[in-house]
Amino acid sequence: MLLAGRRVTYHHYVTEDEIILSLGIYLQRRFLDASICEEIRDAMESHPSEMAYVKSVDRGDFVDERLRSARIMQVPISFATMIRDRLDELKSGLEAYFKVLLTDQEKPEFLLYTPGGCYAAHRDIPEQPTETREGIAGRLISVVIFLNDRSGLVSYSGGDLLFYGLSPDPQWRDYVIPLEPETGLLLAFRSETLHEVRPVTDGRRYTIATWIH
Repeated sequence: MLLAGRRVTYHHYVTEDEIILSLGIYLQRRFLDASICEEIRDAMESHPSEMAYVKSVDRGDFVDERLRSARIMQVPISFATMIRDRLDELKSGLEAYFKVLLTDQEKPEFLLYTPGGCYAAHRDIPEQPTETREGIAGRLISVVIFLNDRSGLVSYSGGDLLFYGLSPDPQWRDYVIPLEPETGLLLAFRSETLHEVRPVTDGRRYTIATWIH
């Protein structure tokens, strides 16, 4: 473009979302609106719960709060069905982004982290193939949906979601990438990605997690 006799070149400014997408993390803001997030949180608080478990190749499912300290909250089946339907609508976009063919979804987990709640650094699939854990081994994409964040009336502190080894560049390989929570935000990433939930220091952290095969 010419302006007053001079050539003007437009520069492309990279946004935070573009950086995240370039590192292999798919995101969709406002995947759930705030009112739906509130409904789900209320349902989580008014229904029974159980301790979240760790899936292991050699030990099966077991509880170890040093590795994973959270509660799986029971909610009406209508909420689980809604999440599965919404993700079905997103399926083609996920397939295009990750360049994979997706089939089944696992039952979503509605998770509550209270102070001290955490999930040590882990991958969502076993590092060694095994017939005994076919359900885990079939995972391709992990999904996290935030139901609240670090502001507003229902908020929390701590509880950072961290990702490791996202960049293939050796200079950046050891950097840890934190993802800032936002109510209604959906994140999706390959299930072999190493990630961690740091301990919550205050408040209550509500999320939904599921896995697509």
